[in-house]
Amino acid sequence: MIKDLDDVFVVLEKFDITMEQFMLPYILFLDQREYGEDPLPRSNHAVAYIYRYAENVRPWPRASIQELVDKGLLKNYNADETVYPDNLEVTDKFAEAVFATRSDFDRFWDAYPSFAKHPEAEDPMPLKATAKPEARDLFEDHVQTKRDFRELMSALEWGKAKDMIQMPIEEFLSSKYWTQLRDAMCDLPNVNALT
Repeated sequence: MIKDLDDVFVVLEKFDITMEQFMLPYILFLDQREYGEDPLPRSNHAVAYIYRYAENVRPWPRASIQELVDKGLLKNYNADETVYPDNLEVTDKFAEAVFATRSDFDRFWDAYPSFAKHPEAEDPMPLKATAKPEARDLFEDHVQTKRDFRELMSALEWGKAKDMIQMPIEEFLSSKYWTQLRDAMCDLPNVNALT
């Protein structure tokens, strides 16, 4: 998350919220993405950190949570004045500002080449011979934030231009190959002169 600090401050300024306010939907989103509708108790889940914070630092201020609701960043399904994090839901407005989303995955899927030239065969090699939901799961596992997504897409476009995308999409995602492409982009600023 530290690598995303500049993006965090953009979100803080955009929504006019505090760091503490940012952390509540951030942690809730991680928990909801990872565990969805799993029943409680969830001691090792992200939502446990919200309870730990409330117990060891200070309770989440009700007015602060209400401000997040008023700004459309959280939905509050608590029936009374007591706020339980399990009854809060992160809205798309917050999620789309911070995290890589399914629409980002769709952009990646559309940009990824369908075929590549195989060095030992006449027919091109298929690169998207996988179920799209499986690729989406890998994307969600490895591409968490908007910054991750921007880096992935930049490396993908650079790799496509250099004919360096020669592996199936699921291997590209599971191996985080785009990080190697990103490093190559940074290490070889004049790579155009080399190719």
